[in-house]
Amino acid sequence: MINQRALDGGAFSVNIRIVKEGDAPLVHAASADVWLVTAGTATAITGGQLADPQKRPNGDDAAGTAIRGGTEQALASGDVLFVPAGVPHGFKNVKGFRAFLIRFDTK
Repeated sequence: MINQRALDGGAFSVNIRIVKEGDAPLVHAASADVWLVTAGTATAITGGQLADPQKRPNGDDAAGTAIRGGTEQALASGDVLFVPAGVPHGFKNVKGFRAFLIRFDTK
């Protein structure tokens, strides 16, 4: 379920995300993500450059085939990951990974 509300002239959404191995990495032009990990494990890949970006039709984001030159960080239940606007991000080594995802406009 996505809940969108105005926040200082912008919008935010809060939802539960089930990330799967092979999900496309993304970059959001004008929104940031906060991931609150509730279950499982994964390796987050952030930064670097999104390979073969394709703009998605209903939002400010683009999906790619990979991230080149990103930084890897292991995530487990209880961890928090902040992804600023404009930063590519994706996941690998996904094992039962679940998280609350808070996305908010930055412009």
